[in-house]
Amino acid sequence: MTKKLIFVYNANSGAISALIDGLHKNFMPSTYQCQLCSLSYGRVSMKKEWKEFTKALPYTVEFLHKDEFEREHPDVKATLPAAYVDDGETVNEVISKTQFSRMNDLDDLMKAVEKLEM
Repeated sequence: MTKKLIFVYNANSGAISALIDGLHKNFMPSTYQCQLCSLSYGRVSMKKEWKEFTKALPYTVEFLHKDEFEREHPDVKATLPAAYVDDGETVNEVISKTQFSRMNDLDDLMKAVEKLEM
């Protein structure tokens, strides 16, 4: 298995969760709990620049919500948002919640991903 980069949102999956998160992010951004969402999404969808950037990476990239990640990787104790590398045997955090909190914009996120040693 090839390595996979997994981004995990600090939000649950599903239409109702997406609606609530979208409203929260747009109307009360200072209290919104997912910096990954704030950096990579516009008002309603993933930013085109981010989508193109992740598709061009030379490895698989996966995006999971909190509940999806917990189901797929129940042994990983995550503080979200975060990014992980899954090498088929282990899942290791490569971008922490603290690192996300220090990012100001999408460029900061893309630079952090470019620095990863996959």
